Amino acid sequence: MDSSSRTSNYSIEEDKLLCHVYLNVSQNPIIGINQSKDRFWSRIEEAFNGSRSNNMQERNRRSMQCRMQVILRAVRKLCGCVSIIEKLKPSGASEEDILNRAKDLMMQDKNFSRGFKFDHVWPIMKDLEKFSANDSAPIPLSKQHVTNLDSSQSDNQEPESPMSGSQGINSFSVNLSSDENACGTPSQRPLGVKKSKLKKKREENVSDLISTMKEGHRDLINVLQKGATDMQQNYDIKLFMLQNEQKKLEICQQQIALAAFQEENKILYMDLTTIGDPEMRQMVQNEIARIMQKRKEERRQREGNTFGKFFGDFGGSGSGSEPDFPDY
Repeated sequence: MDSSSRTSNYSIEEDKLLCHVYLNVSQNPIIGINQSKDRFWSRIEEAFNGSRSNNMQERNRRSMQCRMQVILRAVRKLCGCVSIIEKLKPSGASEEDILNRAKDLMMQDKNFSRGFKFDHVWPIMKDLEKFSANDSAPIPLSKQHVTNLDSSQSDNQEPESPMSGSQGINSFSVNLSSDENACGTPSQRPLGVKKSKLKKKREENVSDLISTMKEGHRDLINVLQKGATDMQQNYDIKLFMLQNEQKKLEICQQQIALAAFQEENKILYMDLTTIGDPEMRQMVQNEIARIMQKRKEERRQREGNTFGKFFGDFGGSGSGSEPDFPDY
């Protein structure tokens, strides 16, 4: 619907539906908090056009804003006048009497000289929380109207003092002149909802922080475990390589020892008679003697190791300490 098109006047049923929608959106504890002005009126527009009957006209956002401004100004003004009348504490006056006197008082304002025109939405809007605060300039009262109010009260009960009526009026002031900014704004939120939202947000932040810390701790544990696994694998690889090198070294030593043993055997089995040079023959004989002596010592060492393994040293000349008895 084009926002610039002119719409017809609101009917009584449309005023009632608009007020109900306004209260539902503005006082909803879930969507009524921290919403922008455009989003607030968009929700009102959607709810109104979605709930209207077939005989109601579709309304745009600007039309609803301006209509609610008129209604809120009138209801606020009447609420202030009701508060003034209630401060006078008229004896025996019913709620209807107080409301009628408040309407007479409201007509003293030149902006509302034609009276209150929204009796059909008064039961819906009168208890709106934003009208409970007396936050505006006092309404000017003529001496004629003050006299009328005092005389109305004196018909039921004599005042306690001649100045009680005027003192009641002079001691009270209520804001009746402030207007809604830009054709109406969302009403004040219910008490406690803001604290509840802040508490919920704070709990969510704490929960997110705890979750983040848990994830970081879990990631750190995974990194440490992976590092430990990698270190163990590197250690096993290096140990395996060292063992292989050691085995290769042992094999190499065995091969060298075997080659040396084979060369010595060749010398031992040489025929000395075939060697004509006396010096060469003597050198070969010396080498044979050295080989025989070395093998004899190796055999004696092997036998000593085998005997000491099972019996040890019982003393005597072979003992490493002072013998307790002579050699056998």
